[in-house]
Amino acid sequence: MTGYRGTLEQDRRHLLNHFRLADIAHKVVGVGSVGTRAWIMLLESTIADEALVLQAKQAGPSALSSYAGSSEQLNQGERVVVGQRMMQATSDIFLGWLRADAHLRQGRRRRARRSPHRSLIRSRCNAS
Repeated sequence: MTGYRGTLEQDRRHLLNHFRLADIAHKVVGVGSVGTRAWIMLLESTIADEALVLQAKQAGPSALSSYAGSSEQLNQGERVVVGQRMMQATSDIFLGWLRADAHLRQGRRRRARRSPHRSLIRSRCNAS
């Protein structure tokens, strides 16, 4: 997570410093992402009774790379994040990338108490 923190703006890094990774689970992806890996990460606050859910998703080479040439970014996760930041006026505040060619963003549920997230993640993992 240290490398990921470095891809965020300074104020978001400061906010993320108040959370610690509590749990991680594989996530089943949608039809358009079949064959890619995805994870859900539960981060718990170290200063309040709050939790943050982040989603990490594997990023492969662009389908357009054979026509448009290779990307300026060597990391495919960084390529996805740079593209999203260019196209979206306001992107997810936790949008960043990992060294392992993956990009991160917030999960669907933005914030909640600790126990509902833990049981929600476990129930979704056990259902698949």
